[in-house]
Amino acid sequence: MVRNLPHVSGQSISDKVNHFFKTNDLNSYICQQAVYNAHKYSKLVKKGERLQNRLDYDQLKIERNPDKRPTTKTGFLGLWGKRIDSIEHYNQQIDEGAR
Repeated sequence: MVRNLPHVSGQSISDKVNHFFKTNDLNSYICQQAVYNAHKYSKLVKKGERLQNRLDYDQLKIERNPDKRPTTKTGFLGLWGKRIDSIEHYNQQIDEGAR
């Protein structure tokens, strides 16, 4: 994350960021994306981390007991709804969030 770039007249923020990384970190720089509302971004990151933690937990459960697949309910707070495979559900949620 880059903050407080020095002001250079005649250049946009995107141009300044591109110039900075191309001169300082040429080997690993691919592109940049400006984020104006970081709160929404942080919520998405937290949601992704939470889903990944649940997926990791369920994968550990299945390693310990391969005969029983973990399940979850799709309804409100996991209390109601259809029972589905947790690992497939969390993988699907993570893939949708990555798009």
